[in-house]
Amino acid sequence: MKTQKFIFSCMFFLAFVCASFCQEKSDTNSKFLIGKITDSNNKPIKNAIIFLDSIHTNVKTDKEGFYKVELKQDISLVSVFSKKHGLLSADFTGQKKIYFIFPEDSKLIRKKELALLGFRNETRPSKEEIILDGKQSLSNFRNIYEYIDARVPSVSVSGESISIRGAVASTIQGTTTEPLFLVNGAPVSTISNIAPVDVQSIKVLKDSEASFYGSRAAYGVIKITLKE
Repeated sequence: MKTQKFIFSCMFFLAFVCASFCQEKSDTNSKFLIGKITDSNNKPIKNAIIFLDSIHTNVKTDKEGFYKVELKQDISLVSVFSKKHGLLSADFTGQKKIYFIFPEDSKLIRKKELALLGFRNETRPSKEEIILDGKQSLSNFRNIYEYIDARVPSVSVSGESISIRGAVASTIQGTTTEPLFLVNGAPVSTISNIAPVDVQSIKVLKDSEASFYGSRAAYGVIKITLKE
């Protein structure tokens, strides 16, 4: 009887050690991104929502503004949304920490407007839209490219070159293939002459929605509507 109890105790101990080892190994293999979110006065922002590639993670910041989110797959964009401060995004290139600081003049966005901006709970969208209400401070933007870079999620801007993340943007013989630009519904070869203050809305299309415009939209579409 004593021998059976001893064997049972040994088996239980081995099972516990094995389970602990497997859990520790699983935790070691997991990748996490941590950071802190504050306002322009360095005050922590709590209950801000974390998005990975425009997908809701159900992770929110704590009362000190800190967050920790598990990276389950390769991502390229990290965003944070606060009902009181708005939306910020940052490119992800393998960092272990990303800190967000909301500027003093950050645009307020209602939660229901996230869908227009391309943020979903489950699937990554192919369309995003920003409606400008004329209340934003545009004095910090020297041109339309700086404005798009700062205000339009999922778009990469380098100088006067724009590409849509998630579209089939690539570099061919040293020249970056750009999306099709439509201004008030008409295709244009450049948008450099557009002042940020004249823009009413910007819409980004890719994948099946961009295919409506044919081969010219192989790398996506950026539709700009000007104020009347």
